[in-house]
Amino acid sequence: MSVNRYGAASLTVSRNRSEINTVRLTYKETDSDLHLNRDWFGPPLNTLTREKGRPAPLDDVSYCGGKLFRRKEANKRTDSEITPFLGYSRKFAEGRRVLGLSSNGKQDVISGEMDCDHLELNPRILAAVRRTKVKSVQDVLSASGPDLQRLTGLSHSDIQQLILAAAAACRRSQPIPALLLLNGECRRFQSRLSVGCPVLDQLLRGGLPVGGVTELSGESRAGKTQLALQLCLSVQYPPHHGGLGSGAVYICTEDRFPSRRLQQLIEQQTCLRSDVPSAEISGLQFSDHVYIEHIADLGSLHTCLSRRVPLLLARGLVRLVVVDSVASLFRSEFQAADWLERTRQLLTFSSCLHHLSHEFNTPVLCINQVTDVFSGSVNSLGPQYSSVSPALGLVWANQVLVRLMMHRLQGTVTCGDQCSALRRLEVVFAPHLARGGWYAAVWTEGVRGLTEQKLCDVTD
Repeated sequence: MSVNRYGAASLTVSRNRSEINTVRLTYKETDSDLHLNRDWFGPPLNTLTREKGRPAPLDDVSYCGGKLFRRKEANKRTDSEITPFLGYSRKFAEGRRVLGLSSNGKQDVISGEMDCDHLELNPRILAAVRRTKVKSVQDVLSASGPDLQRLTGLSHSDIQQLILAAAAACRRSQPIPALLLLNGECRRFQSRLSVGCPVLDQLLRGGLPVGGVTELSGESRAGKTQLALQLCLSVQYPPHHGGLGSGAVYICTEDRFPSRRLQQLIEQQTCLRSDVPSAEISGLQFSDHVYIEHIADLGSLHTCLSRRVPLLLARGLVRLVVVDSVASLFRSEFQAADWLERTRQLLTFSSCLHHLSHEFNTPVLCINQVTDVFSGSVNSLGPQYSSVSPALGLVWANQVLVRLMMHRLQGTVTCGDQCSALRRLEVVFAPHLARGGWYAAVWTEGVRGLTEQKLCDVTD
């Protein structure tokens, strides 16, 4: 976790790519020729830009009382004028919301409300902090280094120790050295949830990653829900058969849960999973371990993700969370003019998902809708050849670890007395996968990837 020591824009604590690490910071002072408007992807924001296009280093800029000043002007401000700046993060937006949820489901700042007295620091530094209005870790991370120096009277090196201690208090877990990742010694990132088909598992290098949010988007009738239901059964198999040995929670935001189709998949498991002994399959009570929740509004969705789902995960009853679909509520509850509130709610929602995934080491699958891409436009969020793009834009795309797309193609493939439309599962982006895809079909027993021999049987 890195915390930039410059300016109020440095409030956001960036984490690894699989977690929340993108917040749009927008500040524009109408009385001044300075403004800040940039997407943050983790590295320190090191410049402000004048409207005339000349860069100005952040060392020369200070936020005081919610306004932007040159450093020489800020030095003239009194402590009473600077103090409101400590609440900048509360007023600005999502810096504290995107960081996570507490164990009881309520939002906090990942120990941001912790009193500074609990920090592991030299007593001399703590005594200087107690004499100021800097009371919590959040106040420390909301202020720049120079502002903290003026408020506390401490040296630059002491302030650095204070900021590092505050950042360490916000860290949920110890960082993972890159050497462990390179040597494959980090078991957390090695775990996969099998799709239940060897061909598709080969495309995904074993299945869905356990830590992080995976998005599956596509047009209507592409087979997204079919694959999600199949994963709800696959997760119940023991780890040596590609599962996680637990159940799944399925959150519906659009249509009724397809219980008949789920029952049909359960009955056909011996056909789909020929690699698992029949006696072992018959011993699994699949239907007893799929928890269904119907959600009609964002408030209910937040309550479900912050209270009921953590309870199921903590008791070990589920190890997979499916949201079908993520775009439905955000598209229906907000108009175009409400984009700022929609972004705020979307970041809060993604924060809940990331917290659940990393706190309980659980894969999260989000089904997403698509939007049309007009001719002449650059499709940067989906496959270049596709005429559709996943919904919710760049804000949501930056919260996703793995983006998959399911396409329904024109061809038809037959297998015995069954006939299915040709599909293609596409990897749009993932940190461990190259772009690519493979063909699949939806059969009575579930979604299966097609072998090269079967592709020869495809008809128009």
